[in-house]
Amino acid sequence: MNRLKYILLVITLLVGVRGYADRTELEQAGMKLSQFLFYLDNLYVDTVDVGELAEKAIVEVLQELDPHSTYIAAEDVAEMNQGIQGNFEGIGISYQFIKDTVVVSQTIAGCPAEKVGMLPGDRLTHVGETCIAGVGMKQSEIPKLIRGPKGSKVNVTVARRGEKKPIVFTIIRDKIPLHSVDAAFYVAEGVGYVKLNSFSVTTTDEIAQALEELEREGELKSLVLDLQSNGGGVMSAAIELVNLFLPKDRLIVYTEGVHQERFSAMSFGGKKLIDMPLYVLIDEHSASASEIVSGALQDWDRATIVGRRSFGKGLVQRPLRMKDGSEIRLTTSRYYTPSGRNIQKPYAEGKEEYYKDLEKRYEHGEFVNPDSITFPDSLKYKTLVEGRTVYGGGGIFPDVFVPLDTTRVTKLHRNVVAKGVFARTVSEFVDGNRKVLLRKYSTFEEFEAGFEMSEKIYDRLIANAREEKVEFEKQGYYKSILLNSDVVTIAYNSNSSYLEAANYIYNALKHYAPLLYNGERPWVVPYVSGGPNDYTALNVRAGDNINSLLQAFIRGLVVAPDTSVDLRFNPTGNAISLRGESEAVEYMGWILADWRCNVNNSDNPDSLKVVFDADALYMGTRPIMPNLSLSGGVSNNMIDVEAKFKDKTPDGNSALVALKSELLRDEHTHQRRVHIDVAPSYFYNSEERWNVTSEGVDIEPSRVSVNNFLVSRSDQHLVLDGVMSRSLNDAVCLTLDNFDISGFSVLLERIGYTLGGVSNGYAVAKSAFGNPEIEASIAVDSLSVNGVAVAPQLITSNWDNATNSAHLVVKDRGLNKTVLDGYYCPNDNSYTADIVVGNADLNLLKPYLKSVLSDIEGRADIFANIEGVGRKAVLSGTMLANSFGATVNYTKVRYKAPIAKFKMENNHLLASRIPLYDADGNMGHLSLDVDLGNLKNVTYDIAAEVNKMLVINTTASDNDTFYGHVYATGEATFRGDRRGTEMDIDVTSADNSKFYLPLQRKEDVSYANFVRFVEPDVEKIDTVDFLTRLMMAYERRTKEENPTTRLMDIDVNVNVLPNIEMQLVIDPTVGDIIKGRGTGQLTMHIVPKANIFEMRGDVQITDGTYLFTLQNILNKLFTVVPGSTIHWSGDPKSADVNLDAVYSTKASLSPLIGSSVQGFDTSHSVPVDCYIKLTDELKSPTVTFDVKVPNVAPEIQTIVQSALNDQHAIATQMFWLLTANSFSADDIGGISGASLSATTGFELLSNQLSNWLSGEDYDIIMKEITDVNHLALLPAGRGGEYAVVMDSAPKTVFTIARGTVFDRVKRL
Repeated sequence: MNRLKYILLVITLLVGVRGYADRTELEQAGMKLSQFLFYLDNLYVDTVDVGELAEKAIVEVLQELDPHSTYIAAEDVAEMNQGIQGNFEGIGISYQFIKDTVVVSQTIAGCPAEKVGMLPGDRLTHVGETCIAGVGMKQSEIPKLIRGPKGSKVNVTVARRGEKKPIVFTIIRDKIPLHSVDAAFYVAEGVGYVKLNSFSVTTTDEIAQALEELEREGELKSLVLDLQSNGGGVMSAAIELVNLFLPKDRLIVYTEGVHQERFSAMSFGGKKLIDMPLYVLIDEHSASASEIVSGALQDWDRATIVGRRSFGKGLVQRPLRMKDGSEIRLTTSRYYTPSGRNIQKPYAEGKEEYYKDLEKRYEHGEFVNPDSITFPDSLKYKTLVEGRTVYGGGGIFPDVFVPLDTTRVTKLHRNVVAKGVFARTVSEFVDGNRKVLLRKYSTFEEFEAGFEMSEKIYDRLIANAREEKVEFEKQGYYKSILLNSDVVTIAYNSNSSYLEAANYIYNALKHYAPLLYNGERPWVVPYVSGGPNDYTALNVRAGDNINSLLQAFIRGLVVAPDTSVDLRFNPTGNAISLRGESEAVEYMGWILADWRCNVNNSDNPDSLKVVFDADALYMGTRPIMPNLSLSGGVSNNMIDVEAKFKDKTPDGNSALVALKSELLRDEHTHQRRVHIDVAPSYFYNSEERWNVTSEGVDIEPSRVSVNNFLVSRSDQHLVLDGVMSRSLNDAVCLTLDNFDISGFSVLLERIGYTLGGVSNGYAVAKSAFGNPEIEASIAVDSLSVNGVAVAPQLITSNWDNATNSAHLVVKDRGLNKTVLDGYYCPNDNSYTADIVVGNADLNLLKPYLKSVLSDIEGRADIFANIEGVGRKAVLSGTMLANSFGATVNYTKVRYKAPIAKFKMENNHLLASRIPLYDADGNMGHLSLDVDLGNLKNVTYDIAAEVNKMLVINTTASDNDTFYGHVYATGEATFRGDRRGTEMDIDVTSADNSKFYLPLQRKEDVSYANFVRFVEPDVEKIDTVDFLTRLMMAYERRTKEENPTTRLMDIDVNVNVLPNIEMQLVIDPTVGDIIKGRGTGQLTMHIVPKANIFEMRGDVQITDGTYLFTLQNILNKLFTVVPGSTIHWSGDPKSADVNLDAVYSTKASLSPLIGSSVQGFDTSHSVPVDCYIKLTDELKSPTVTFDVKVPNVAPEIQTIVQSALNDQHAIATQMFWLLTANSFSADDIGGISGASLSATTGFELLSNQLSNWLSGEDYDIIMKEITDVNHLALLPAGRGGEYAVVMDSAPKTVFTIARGTVFDRVKRL
């Protein structure tokens, strides 16, 4: 064989592989080979086939070159070119080879087999005269019989279920298309998807057709191009595809070789697709032309490449046809992406190792962990637009990595598929149940939704597998669990038992940190290897409703949907990977945003690498640590961690903390301990750098030793040094040197307080973990609380041996007075203290009273004593407040108390009948009982007595349910806590009061004059990301609550007197208002947060007005007739009204009844009363009109009533009287047909105005007329003109042509 390989090398020389040899050398080699073949053919002892030897020689030589140079025998050339040509010649069937029989699975639409009536399920027995069923024919021989030249005839005999005799089809062969586009559809609104299986001469046309079909179906906004498992094909098709997405004159690919000049393919400019967002899917089977496409689009930053590293074929083959019809596909050049990358993977180790590359990638863990891929810097390239790093030398690396789903394929699955068991089982089932299936499922969607696999089918699958000798050994079964719900999705897959998998994790952790464990577990079992490809995978992904489950177990923990944790390991290859990511996770107000973590041992099997990063760590809505990252490793009981964050704004904070920890075991006690070294670390704020150093920290189960832990900057130092334990022989010392205490505010922010100040001094604690003995002396200067300046303080503590307690003293250094003097006994956790505070700012109470009061002012002297054990404390003493003032949030009324004396008894703050004044000096009294026993939920019981005091001082912007400026006399009580307030109010209205009750809000009113536009009912998409929703939820929980929305339950009983003006606002945009005074009794029940507002009672109006408005153009002030009533029975907007109102004017009767009636001159103006009567529900009342002429003779009144004989006639005249102070003649502006269906007076009048203004004779657009008191529009003639009468001083009448545009009607 070695000699034969030498001969083959000579043949290679002859065909030009060594093209650089001179002519003489080639001639000599050719002569030598010819001489050898002559001797072999004529002198060898046996007969030899020289042609066959030549073919073997060519194949062997090509094996020595590269993996993609190949020889194709003459009889195989046509079949090999089918994929490139996009078609072949045959009968057009898809089939399966089952039990030595060809079974038709599908006939290709429009092809010969379908035309003659061949059906799925038919079994081919003969092709021509050749029997192909049950004779042991090789599957590779079947296509040679079925296929043939276009136009040739072939007889195909089939056996069909239900037919007793075979059926013979005479079929004329034709071209059968091979489509490269498998599918094209929308995966989401505006997102198209195209699956491409190869690149052929028809690919460009197929892509164009697919995109056209997508554009016909909807608006194509972005495209997903799926090149997974696409092995390539015609290079020109790939170039044409890339050209669709690039502008003109962009390099797509170039090729060159030793004997091939450089060829560059340039784009000639795509059209509408060049700006469309594009995503390309690739995997380890995407090769050649697929890599040209993905490489070019990646280099120009034109597409996002998604998936796994591609195959890595960067060699170009040229087909060379031999005289006998055979073909050599010889590698003649390499291709390069626009950035200069050749992505051909190495092949120096031979073809066999070359094709094992994918298996090696799998074993190395690359398919599940991108961090396992490493390439030298020499293979780094930069993309041509954004300058991103990409790699050559081994495939296209995706921009977004998607791990291989190892849960879907097992060794058992592979064997069952490879031996045709699946295909056979499915074919047998379908063939035996075809009619039933077609009758039951008319569409694929019905089949997918309704079909369930029975045990019978599964048993048949197992039987067929055993018949094909598929082994069901232990390693063949995957332990597979899939829990899929809207709460959580859990997928677990492994060849090993659950106990074995748990044992591996235990041993892995023990390997990296042995001292985490004291000994072996009693249930340790050996791991049975499933081979190098045996991966165990556990994936947990949060669903949309995950937090409903979490709150039941971990209150305060909230995670974003799609938060995932993925654990994969291969014990045989000692590969382990833990990955996690989430949009956001919150715990008790701390929010970690957009975080990712990766733990693996890909770099070093003996070391775990940890990488973690997050966009930011938030405290509520405030970013505490932006751009947070953590990296480190765990190996042999050593843990290295470096954490840092950086705010990139000009005055932003940043920090770096580096720790090196070691797990140790004490030689004598055998207890574990941790030694931590703090490498030089720092923290930058907007002012300067803080340094953090330490000479070591040792942590043991009951003892912590801190060696000179220092936080410092140029003029500030905090030092912690010593030992914390239960022993009095151990002490820890805290030293403060000019140290700013504002940083401790973060601990108090939740209860509403911030600190400021500078501290100096020390504190020493003996037996810090036991019963500590504390000695301290700390001075605090420039002290402030919530921005309120506080006198400098001195805090001292000394141990009192007599009482076995710490004596704690706080002094006001400015006044040299003791503020707090007390004792703390650590033995029983008891304490007592006397507190004396002078001139304290009452605004410091704001965090506790903010839900009820605001703008608190005043000063107080406090004398108190507190004593207790643990959390149980008792407060007593007195407090004298001066110049107290505050605003009640809900009513917006401010009250003041010049002097208020309070008592503190058993944690209650008590006061009785404190004189209280409103802004007008009206006096009342206030009594209160505030329970301070639980500062997290202060409760209160407040009683107020008011005498003609202001009780409501709100506007519509404060509370659009009701508002006003109301004085009252009576009593009120307020009871509640942080969860809400109950208010009971019983008052009588006082003078100078106004109360407004809107029946609709401004935003509920249409601003269109004559047309109300209705928006289509379109489903709104929630585009707010989860992190934003978390922060919004946090703000709702922690922000200062709006009193109109917090839980507040109010009961009000009002005795209504004529001293209060009530206004019912029907339409706030135009002033459609009923004003009135009267008498009555009203009760109201209000729960703002629950949107409850109930109103009951009656009011009888003694005097009032009704401002009648129509179409935002007409308004007239009517006088309410005394005795009109309004009744409420629940909903304030659904009050029942019985109201009469009159508008008086003067008009001539001539247009109505003629110029002279019974000797009465009707041309003179007489008093006319226009009546409106409102009945039924106030928000949509029944309105009727009446017109009366009171000061004329009875017979004239009779004639007028005869002319106004129905509501249509009355509405017509009412309209003219209100708009023009004139009756209307019969032939002018009668009620239009459109208004005849109107059922109420308002509709009649409104329709009349609308039709009149929008009719053909009065086609006007009205926008603005200024400085006019009244305006009337009157027909002036038949020519499309009208007169404008402006009632100003003096009255002006003039004519304006039709179509004139005004700015806006200001007033009518």
